[in-house]
Amino acid sequence: MADTNYNRLLAMILGWVLVLVGVLGFIPGITTTSTGSQDFVGNANTGKILGIFEVNYLHSVVHVLSGIFLLIGAYMAGGANARMYNIILGVVYIVVFLAGLIPAVANLLAINGMDDGLHLVLGIVLLAVPFMAKEPTMGQRGAMMR
Repeated sequence: MADTNYNRLLAMILGWVLVLVGVLGFIPGITTTSTGSQDFVGNANTGKILGIFEVNYLHSVVHVLSGIFLLIGAYMAGGANARMYNIILGVVYIVVFLAGLIPAVANLLAINGMDDGLHLVLGIVLLAVPFMAKEPTMGQRGAMMR
């Protein structure tokens, strides 16, 4: 485990989870709604994943794109740049958390209090791991790229 690239591992796990959650946001029945359909933007007809997290189609698209972004960082160049991708998305999720506190933005993306809390946790984790995990040495980076 000493040679484990924790940034790559985090990007892989969160990347796949975000893609999965984003895709689930488009599937009726898994995403529950009060009206039977959800809007692309706004919070008039939102769905809820797990009955907790509000989503609309735009919110689900953002999840898919966030996941793809992390997966690119995890798999491109053997994960050598995963740390940078984690930091970038960590900052983005902190900004999304702060933006979610503004009612107009929260309504556009269908962000509720549970979403805000999750965005804050994601931002903290995505920023904490890069600064706490030991970076691979140059020799390990070369081995990852082969």
